[in-house]
Amino acid sequence: MGGARCLGRDHEIGSIEPGKVADLAVWRMDDLEHAGITDPVAALVLGSAPAVDRLLVGGRSVIAGGELRTADVESITRDLANAAEVLR
Repeated sequence: MGGARCLGRDHEIGSIEPGKVADLAVWRMDDLEHAGITDPVAALVLGSAPAVDRLLVGGRSVIAGGELRTADVESITRDLANAAEVLR
């Protein structure tokens, strides 16, 4: 809340509550790569990078269950492959 208050935006950001804009990322840490790591922050910073399981931007779901929900992944992949081919 302190940062939002300094910006004069604490009425719209800075905490998770109804009516506020939310950008949230959630990672699953119960996979094999992170087994036995008791500190989740250390696991995120020092361990292998897990895929985002859920991502909300402005309160809107972008990734759910590890899958991109706002764009066609196959189309993006094809476009990137084509762009990379052009650069070769």
